[in-house]
Amino acid sequence: MSGTGSRETVPLGESEMLRLLMDSHADHIYFKDLEGRFLRINSAQARWFGLDSPEEAVGKTDQDFFADEHARDARADEERIIRTGLPMIGKVEMETWPDGRRTWVSTTKFPIRNKSGVIIGTFGVSRDVTEQHLKDEQLSRAVENLRQVNERYRQELALAGDVMSALAANRLESFPEHASRPNIRFHYRYSAAEQLSGDFFVVAPYNATSAIVFLCDVMGHGVSAALIAAIMRVWVGQMVRKETPPGVILSTLNRRVHALFSEPDTLRFATAFCGVVDAARGLLRYAAAGHPSPILVEQSPAGAHTLYDSRGKGPGLGLQQAMDYEESEAALPPGSTLLVFSDGLVEGDATRVQVHSPELELCDRLARQTGLSAAALVNDLFSSARAGSRADMQDDICLVAVEMMR
Repeated sequence: MSGTGSRETVPLGESEMLRLLMDSHADHIYFKDLEGRFLRINSAQARWFGLDSPEEAVGKTDQDFFADEHARDARADEERIIRTGLPMIGKVEMETWPDGRRTWVSTTKFPIRNKSGVIIGTFGVSRDVTEQHLKDEQLSRAVENLRQVNERYRQELALAGDVMSALAANRLESFPEHASRPNIRFHYRYSAAEQLSGDFFVVAPYNATSAIVFLCDVMGHGVSAALIAAIMRVWVGQMVRKETPPGVILSTLNRRVHALFSEPDTLRFATAFCGVVDAARGLLRYAAAGHPSPILVEQSPAGAHTLYDSRGKGPGLGLQQAMDYEESEAALPPGSTLLVFSDGLVEGDATRVQVHSPELELCDRLARQTGLSAAALVNDLFSSARAGSRADMQDDICLVAVEMMR
């Protein structure tokens, strides 16, 4: 043979090619006879067994390397393959070792057939997936722990929601209480955007001749808003029992809320309306902190009008360290209904194009709805507010109606 750069190539036999393939492969490769004895393993499998060379495994079985549990399971798989001729693909199995170790491999096994198609053994490839399996186990435990925490949290939220609902259910229906012909009847509607709400109301006797109507909307939703609302409810109850004037109630709440959240990154505030209704004289004495104006619905031809405009409200509770809230008075004629509500009642309708303030638009609507009883009016307003709310912009809705009896 002549010419520069020419080389004579010697073809590899099948046995040599198989040896190169097996010894260069990182996965564990092994061949077994019908009795489960190793005929041949590659270098990776030898290292897995802790052997110096693959030849040391020839003639041995899984019983010589693994604990009985895994050896029996592996043998059962091979017997099924020999009996059915069907392979086993990608089975993740745990290997148990005599020293107590546990490893995991992804195993694929096939039958070995001779030229006549008769099964004479099995061969398999196993890949070490121990690290991934342990990570998966750790992730599964973390997911389960999170599920349990979430379940406890859900149960606690449900309990808190039940407590708040019970508090809302404990309400004044008429005043004076237990009178055969009360001067005032109260109607309520309430809907939380989430399981817990920052909206709350207190309607209770104030003294022998008056009842207090307090409605508050804490910024935000969920646990934090509900916790603030619960604290404020306690404070309001304490001041009501002392017959504290409406303006002083709001000033005190403002100071306390501001003290709770004095850090710049923990800004929280609430809007509130506080009114004392003199049932005998039909007179309302009230103060407001950034809250939508209540609407007084009178018999025709008076119609419906707001108690105050935007200039008549003080700032929301908690925005300033000290604030005096001015009190005002309004007459509540017999047959009239005072609607006190949170902004969820008038600001949740995504289909309405606002020209005036939400309160004024509601007044226009109420002026056209003549002849409705106070109970029917409350039902209509609440149903419309819920129907018009966008699913992604739902707000708490709180509505208290004060019906002055004829």
